Amino acid sequence: MGESGRTAGRILVVEDEPTLASLLKRYLARLGYEVDVCSSAAEALEQALDGKYRLVVADRSLPDMAGEELLSRLCEADAQLRAILLSGYLFELSSLPARCHERVRFLQKPFLPEALAALVSELST
Repeated sequence: MGESGRTAGRILVVEDEPTLASLLKRYLARLGYEVDVCSSAAEALEQALDGKYRLVVADRSLPDMAGEELLSRLCEADAQLRAILLSGYLFELSSLPARCHERVRFLQKPFLPEALAALVSELST
């Protein structure tokens, strides 16, 4: 939580690798966010469609659906939602539907925590 005792908002992390999911959760919590974690796109869709998240951080390679498909569905369902797509492979955001272009950022793995923090800050303002 921030100095005022309030959180900076809620973030949903969608990552099927438990170690990375745990690291992301701890780091984002240190930045002042409430963080929930899902290991599949189906679980993320269930949780994120109620509008309680301002940001989703999702892996591109999920076991049940590509991360870009997940983000496309979430962007369609919630016009306020912002997202960060993580991948060890290069990815062109232009391959996402136009409605997502301004709301999604790409972060290539491996990344420094500061790079994640900068994108989270950019998308949360």
